[in-house]
Order: sequence, then C-alpha cells, then structure tokens
Amino acid sequence: MRTALTIALLFSFSFLMAQFDWVELPPHKIENTKVIYKTDNERLIGFRDLDKALLASDDFGSSWHLIASLEGIQDYYSGFRGKIAENSNGTLFISGDEIIYEVDENNTSISPYLRFKSFFGIVQFFFLDNDDLILSKDFVIERYDSSGQVVASVELEESDYDAILVKGNGDIHYYYTNDVLTQFNSDLSVVEEDIASNTIGSPDILVITDDGILYSDEAYSQDGIVWNSYGNNISGYPVLTNAGNLHLLGFGSLPNVYVSEDGGQTFDVYPQNFSASIHVAFAYGNDGIVFSSSNSNCPGLLVRSDNGKDNWIDLSSELATGLPSLVYVEAAIENRVVTYACDNWWITKNNEWKVLARGGRRVCSLPDGSLFTSGGSRSTDGGETWTSFEVPLGLETEIRINANGIYFLDFNDRLWKSQDNGESFEYTLFETGVNHRGGYQVSINEQVYSVRVDSFMRYNFDGEVVDVIPSLVPDSRVSSYVTAFNSGQVFFLLNVSSGNPELMVYDEASTLSELKSLPVSSISNNSQVYIDQGDNLYLMNNNTLFISPDFGDNWEDITPNDPDLIKFTDIDVSWDGYLYASTYGTPILKSASPVVQGLNTSTDNPDKEHLTIYPVPTQDILHIAYTGNKQLENYFLLDLKGQAILNEKAESDFSLQLGELPEGIYLLQLQLGDGTKMSRRVSVVR
Repeated sequence: MRTALTIALLFSFSFLMAQFDWVELPPHKIENTKVIYKTDNERLIGFRDLDKALLASDDFGSSWHLIASLEGIQDYYSGFRGKIAENSNGTLFISGDEIIYEVDENNTSISPYLRFKSFFGIVQFFFLDNDDLILSKDFVIERYDSSGQVVASVELEESDYDAILVKGNGDIHYYYTNDVLTQFNSDLSVVEEDIASNTIGSPDILVITDDGILYSDEAYSQDGIVWNSYGNNISGYPVLTNAGNLHLLGFGSLPNVYVSEDGGQTFDVYPQNFSASIHVAFAYGNDGIVFSSSNSNCPGLLVRSDNGKDNWIDLSSELATGLPSLVYVEAAIENRVVTYACDNWWITKNNEWKVLARGGRRVCSLPDGSLFTSGGSRSTDGGETWTSFEVPLGLETEIRINANGIYFLDFNDRLWKSQDNGESFEYTLFETGVNHRGGYQVSINEQVYSVRVDSFMRYNFDGEVVDVIPSLVPDSRVSSYVTAFNSGQVFFLLNVSSGNPELMVYDEASTLSELKSLPVSSISNNSQVYIDQGDNLYLMNNNTLFISPDFGDNWEDITPNDPDLIKFTDIDVSWDGYLYASTYGTPILKSASPVVQGLNTSTDNPDKEHLTIYPVPTQDILHIAYTGNKQLENYFLLDLKGQAILNEKAESDFSLQLGELPEGIYLLQLQLGDGTKMSRRVSVVR
C-alpha cells in the first residue's frame, strides 16, 4: 500500500502494547560477493557491498573469508568502483577515494599508502618488480617510488574514467581508452599514443603473453601496432591459461568457449550452458578457468572448469556469503508483499518469492488487494493475470492515490488523474513547473506539493500556486515529506545543518506551520517520514524506526531487536493494517500485530454485498441502503480514536447528516439482528 486510498482504513494503535513484536518473511536476495581479482598465488578476491567487506577464497570460490573491511571509503558507498593490485611480496593494495590503501589481512583492516588527486576519482595502477608503482589518472601516467615520490610523469591526449591499464611481462606496458592504444616503458621515457593501425574491438580487458602478444575480445597483435581479427566472427572474453592456450569465453546468446593452441589463428569450439555476461575470468592450475558474471545478476554467477573447455561446475551458491538485503517493499493484503530485486518485481506466494509477470517503474496496491503498475497493468489475483490500460508516457516513478483517484506526474509537468482504476486519464498542466527531483505529494483535498530550495510550493489541481510555504528553520533542507491521508496536514522532515532535525507540520485550512521535536538528534540523507492510512506517522532513520499516533507530538521506538539489522531501506503498511520493513541485514520484517486495526474488504461480513453507501467521500449527506434478508438493528459512527459520535436505531434505507463533522476518516458499523456487524469506512472531505 505504497500510496493509500483514504477510503480504506482504520485505527486503533496496537503499538501501544508493552512490546512491538516483529516476524520475518522468507529471505529473498542474499548479499552476493562480487569477484574482482586473482592473486599471483591463485587466490580469488571478492567484494561484498552490504558490509563493504573484502573477501578471499583459497579454493577458487568454494569458500570465502574476510581479509579487510572497506567501510568508510567513500567510493564504495554503493558497489565496488576501485582497482586492486599486489606488490612483489603478495601484499594487496586497493584504490578508492583518491587514496591507494594497503590491505592488512592479519588485522582485517586497511591503511593509506598513497594519496593523489583525480578528476575521475577512479585510477588504474600496478606494481613493477622493484615495487615502484605505475598509476594512470585523468590524462596522466605517473611512476612512484616506494617512498611515494613521483619519479616520472607523462601527459596523455586521451583519457576516460573506464580506461584500461595493462602491465606487460617485460618493460613494455599498455594503456587503452576511447579506441586509442598507448604503449609506454617502465620509466615513461618512451610513450607512443594511438599505435594501433586498425580496430582492436572494444575490449573490457587486454591480456598479454610472456613474449608480448596481446589479445583483446576480437583481435590479437604481435606488437600492439598491427592487429588481426580472430575470423568467423569469433569473439569473447580472453583468458590465457597457464599452459599457454588462448580461451575466448563467448558472451550472451553465443555462450561457447573457443580454444586456440596456435595463438588465435584457429579455434576449437566447446558449447557451454551459461549465457550471462562475464565480468571477470581468470586462469588457474594448468588449463583451468574460473569466471563470474556481472554483479547485476541475482544470484551472481561463479563457474569453473579444470580444463577450461567443458565440465563446468556452478559455484554460484557460494557467492551468497552475506545477509539478506532489499531496498523496497510494497504491501497489499493477505501476506501479498512485493519487492524489486535482480532486475525483476517479486511477490510472496505460498511462503515463497515468485517473479511477477508484469512490472513497470513502480508497483502499488489498491485496497482490494489488486496490484497496479505505472507500466499500464492491473492484477486482481496476486499477479497471476493482468489487464492492460493505456497509460500516459513519461511517468514519474511515484504513484499517488487517495479517495479521489490515482495520480501520476510526468516529466512534462502534467499531473494525470484517473477515477476508474486507470481505464482513462485526464491531466492538468502545471505551467510553473514541478520540482521532479524533490518528488511530489497530493493531499485529500487535491492540493499538490513540491519542494523548492528554501520553500515548498502548494498548487491546486488547476496548476495554480495557492501558497508558498517558507521553511521555519533557516539553513535546513527537506529529507522527505508526506501528506496526511485523512486531513489537510503536510509533514516536512527538515535536516538542520547547525542543530537537531525538526518536523515541520503545515495545515492546509489555516495555512500555518509549526515545528515539532523528533526522537533523534541527527538524520541522514536517506531518512524518511511515512504515514499510513490511519494517520500514524513513522520516522525511518538509518537502523532505527519510530511511530507517532498524534502527528508527531509523541513518538515510540519500534526498532526490532535484531543484531543483523544494519539499516532500514523502506517501510509500508498493508491494507489489512500490518507494518512491513525492508532492510540491509534481515529478510523483510512484518509487525506481529496490525498497526492499523482496519477492516479488510476480503474478510468483512458477507452481508456487505447487500449494503450500499454513497457518496464516498462525502461533504454532507451520507446515504445507507441495506437489501439483505436480515434485520438491521442499530448503527454506530466511530472516529479514529474509537469513540462513538453517533449511535441510533437503523432502518433498511436511511441518511446521515455529516456536514458538521471535521474532515477525516470514520467507521460506520451496522449491527444486524443476529448480532453480527458490518463495517464500512467513510471519508468526510471539505
């Protein structure tokens, strides 16, 4: 229930129990190790993104152990972007954050070895036999001695962030970028750029033999100047085995292994069954090869063969060395939970994760449990079958839903609205423009909010500016903001540079704002406020989670007591009232009890089919009609606190005057003659 219809709700705050309990869903994505390097003594080195761990395998992928933590290196906040090399003693060094670090495996730590400045931030480097260091950065190749002093330097005409630096087996080395191959010697006294007379392909890697022959993915060369293609459209990831044979590992739809024993002139073909793109491959033993797929595959692929031709062994399961990690959760009803991972949308069914047949840039759920996608599809059976509808192009990733309809904001500043579950759309053009980067929110009164640098814009649905809301805290920025589901309040989470964070609450009716304290002294860029269909407010801040039933006046810590929890990534409340959380470190978590004690349409009294209530939402008169066979006795109208506002004898056809009630969500309970009750949610708007 990413964005909720305000007609589907309810109340009663079960978190006021002595303890807030959680249960775990089946784990989905276990954090994988990304293979990145092979040492001279044939150890595989891997990187695990979740906890920034550098790992090693002494048995070519069958098992892994920690050798260093890279936590704190800015370049590795998301994925491995550095390079790794070793000196003559076998000590590993790794680049990142404009520093080359030395790896201390005994203490599983790193320490700065060499500092440098780089525009691209990513450098290539290797050690010479005397442990001098060759480093390429920006448009420069430099040589450093063991004391860290630059002893030689040369500028290049061509450079890029994905350049390739290749250490030769003698005094000649190579640098490749932007289809330009540069040859240079160790002391940088001889540098020749653009030496190739014809194309060498677009290699991810260049390999070089002991006698100086170079191999790319498409061609080979004796001197780096004249290149010859492999012929017959043969191409692949080049690997030189220790026996001196060339193996080309085919890509994608051509997953063959091409083996040449004559330096790339003729090849034998060996089919293999793995079609994933290869991101690294290494030789071991005599003719053995191990290769790994790119990190976007889930689970990752790790395969090896002792002869590099056939009998490939799949070791992919051994890459799952970490803890569960997911960044998104969308909760519907009856344990239907959706997440996004491994380039697919997934849903829980029969306590297992299954791939959804459809997707889009965003999936959300409607109160009846159906799934709705920004790609133009809707499913009422948990994703088994889908119906398509025409959807506007250029949609914003977020979907907003309230009692008045479904909303999309596209990149042409058009706000699209559907009142028939996506069957048709109409739009309003916001000529003043909406800050797409800051997102948008739509209130129950169809007021649209967008964040500016030092203020917040409020529009009506005609695209006209209604109010410019100034921040009450100077020198602050908005981390996130939400609108109340059942009233005209807007909540802005302010990150204050010179003080504690604040919650700014704006009221649509009075156009006034106030500040409220938060239960934390600092927040991060990823901290969020969230609100459920009962107007419970949540604060998700790194590895802590808080809930407030009264618009931020009081907060309760509901963080799970789980030592594996590293960080919250997303939360959502299902239409049957349960709180779900995705994290780094644990499977998706579900509250043991509902946080919103509402009525789910799938579990309500079967006599509801004979009950008609209209209009919903209402501004004044609410009509109720019951056509069932049972006697209708009494009705109760309850507010969100469970207090009875109205309590009278009911007839089969009657009306209620609600014009004097404050706007919001109410519960109408109808008692039948046999003692059973029917309940409906009622939205009052102004």
